[in-house]
Amino acid sequence: MSRDFNPDHVSPLVQRTLDLVILLAGNEFSGVSVTELCSATKLRSDTVVRSLANLVAAGWAEKIIETGRYRLAAKPVQIALAFSTALDRAQSQVDSIRNRYSRQP
Repeated sequence: MSRDFNPDHVSPLVQRTLDLVILLAGNEFSGVSVTELCSATKLRSDTVVRSLANLVAAGWAEKIIETGRYRLAAKPVQIALAFSTALDRAQSQVDSIRNRYSRQP
């Protein structure tokens, strides 16, 4: 844990919203209903709807028009892909260094 971590700075609202992101993950095709999110989080529907509105505004969630259910939007996937690309680049650098140091003189 970071030494800069201060529990007094943790926002319950932000934590609840992040919980919704976790619940939306893996349901990109069928989505999750507000009722299911309320049941999973034990939150009132108005709280869940407000948090979902913030996630939609930030590009992290989207409402499936046909069903009214919610799913993750493109942004978290794009972040994951960017991380994967950076990891591949770093692995290439490690491989290059390994090859350089493992050659016989």
